[in-house]
Amino acid sequence: YYSLVEKIRKGFEYHIKACNGCGAGASSLAQAEYYLETGNFEKVEAPALEALYISRQYEQTCITAASLFALARLYRVIGKTSELNETIQEMEVLRNKEKNPLNSDVLDNALGYLNVLMNHIDKIPSWLREDDITYRFSSYQGTAFNHLVYQMILLKQQDYETFYKKKHSFFLYFKQFHNQLGIVLFHINFSIVLYYTKGIDSASAELEKALDIAQ
Repeated sequence: YYSLVEKIRKGFEYHIKACNGCGAGASSLAQAEYYLETGNFEKVEAPALEALYISRQYEQTCITAASLFALARLYRVIGKTSELNETIQEMEVLRNKEKNPLNSDVLDNALGYLNVLMNHIDKIPSWLREDDITYRFSSYQGTAFNHLVYQMILLKQQDYETFYKKKHSFFLYFKQFHNQLGIVLFHINFSIVLYYTKGIDSASAELEKALDIAQ
């Protein structure tokens, strides 16, 4: 896995130089995400902050948003509540100032994800809460990341009936771009739905699908 991250880091540097700074900070961000996703939490903050500073220097709002998103997830996992709240506030300020709809959607998705985790459903934009696929760039963003946020909202609201009705579309959104992590998370989320509606046998069978893909 780390060898893939290294290829991203080294390869992206050529793109950044060729495009006059486009994507600046992505290499450091890839490293931060690797440490975050593999549980090496003490190594996340430094590259995430580096990505944040570099992206701001080159006005790369998407990388800035993703860097703040990585920091917020880190602070939540390690229990730094004040740092988490400050980071979310910084993201909200950035969102309110943003004029580019593509960038504002990125921030909506990131803030939506965090607000679901913190059970602040009322703070999530209506297009995410209602799974409005006609909203601006929603079908483009993060290869269906918005649908993952919507799944999480449905679970928080215990709206298992709606989840069940939309399960095929959820799966197709991730399958379209071969988003394996998205498919894994779908199976995990759907296993929760099955646990509360059909019992542990159905839920465990669904969870095994996620385990097979993840392994």
